[in-house]
Amino acid sequence: MGANDSLRTAFLSALAELERTVTSEEHAAVIARVRDAGYDVLDEHATNEALIEARDEQIAAQVELLSHVELPLLQVRKSALCVPLVGEFDSFRTAEIIHRLLAAAIARRVTTVVIDLTGALFRDISTAVELARVFQALRLIGVRGVLSGVPPGLAPWLADAQEPLRGVPCFADLADALAEDQRRKAP
Repeated sequence: MGANDSLRTAFLSALAELERTVTSEEHAAVIARVRDAGYDVLDEHATNEALIEARDEQIAAQVELLSHVELPLLQVRKSALCVPLVGEFDSFRTAEIIHRLLAAAIARRVTTVVIDLTGALFRDISTAVELARVFQALRLIGVRGVLSGVPPGLAPWLADAQEPLRGVPCFADLADALAEDQRRKAP
């Protein structure tokens, strides 16, 4: 039973009790006006409840869509995946990216993942360091990580996080990273 049904049941119960106890016609007219106003309020409440439910469903659908759009996993070659990161990153979003990226790298059986930070914004060093750890995770599953498009403001933070980035090739832009990976794979 929904909130509106509970409210309607309580109202009708109270109204029935009132109608049983009131005997004068003058009071009966007042009760009729109260009943009509109550039905109006119940109808408005039901409409509002339906609008809120529809809005919540729309928001959930938009969140689902954004989660797929915010982390495009672009298969640029059979063996290479490119991940252009765009927008602001926090701990939650970074953890989600790491999880989805590792799962995609395994599922698609790639040997190289290029993470492009050209459009990424990090507000604190801990989030950037968390993202840098994805390269350690990639190594653990046998995938070569490549970094491109490091913004000047982020470079000092990543330089401080030396261990996770040890041995990770870094390039000024995505084109250079992909060209280097192609040269590396050429016979």
